[in-house]
Amino acid sequence: MLKRGTICLLALVLLAGCDGSPLPQALMVAGDLRSTPWPSDVLVASDGHLAVAPPFPFPADAPAAALLAQALSETDGFGTVTAVFFPVNADLIVDPGAAAEVLDLEGGEPPRAFPLL
Repeated sequence: MLKRGTICLLALVLLAGCDGSPLPQALMVAGDLRSTPWPSDVLVASDGHLAVAPPFPFPADAPAAALLAQALSETDGFGTVTAVFFPVNADLIVDPGAAAEVLDLEGGEPPRAFPLL
C-alpha cells in the first residue's frame, strides 16, 4: 500500500505536466474516412476487402472521389508496411525527438518506439 506522502508526490508530478488546457482527442467515427484512423479494421468488410466511400479527408471532386473509393474497395486489406494516420480535433505540437510507442495487444512483444516526423 502506498503511503500518503508517496501518493501526494505522485499527484504533484502528474499535475505538473498539466496546464489546464484541453488535450487534442483522436477522432474515431466508423464509416467516415475524415474521422477514422488509417489503417483501421473498421474499414475492412466481412469479405476482407476495404469498404470505403467519400467524403475523403482531402479535397476531391465527386468523380475522382468515387473512382478512388471504388479502387480502394477492390483491395484486400492494407499494406504490411504503411504510415499510420490519426485524425485529431485540434492542432498538435510535437516536441523535437518525440516518438510514438506501439504496443502489441495480442502477443508478448515489447513496445516499439517510432519517431514522429
